[in-house]
Amino acid sequence: MSFSQTIQPHQQFQMDSPVQVEDHLLDLREILVESFDTDDGTITFKEPLVLAPILAESCQVIMLQDERLGINVTAKTRKELKKELYAALKMLWKQSQLPDEKLDKASQEQKKNLLAAVEEF
Repeated sequence: MSFSQTIQPHQQFQMDSPVQVEDHLLDLREILVESFDTDDGTITFKEPLVLAPILAESCQVIMLQDERLGINVTAKTRKELKKELYAALKMLWKQSQLPDEKLDKASQEQKKNLLAAVEEF
């Protein structure tokens, strides 16, 4: 992507540097997560989780989504986005410790996907 192209909301693309949006810079480079902390300790992914930020419709926030794990977070900056991502992972881990009977079908699938993606704890 060249800097002369217009960025469209919800567009995914590879970025290797921040991009100017209106009067501020947004860092839309992929976010790589190798591990995350929980109340139980540090959880490590078998393969790093790689998420590509998406510019929201309003162009005021950036989003990260992963349907397999049920991640859907937004923030105004990359730093805030990463903070929200790690909070979501911590919450998903806590949810994955519940028995299946207490989870709806979508949550059971997300639990299965998360447990399959992490090293044995």
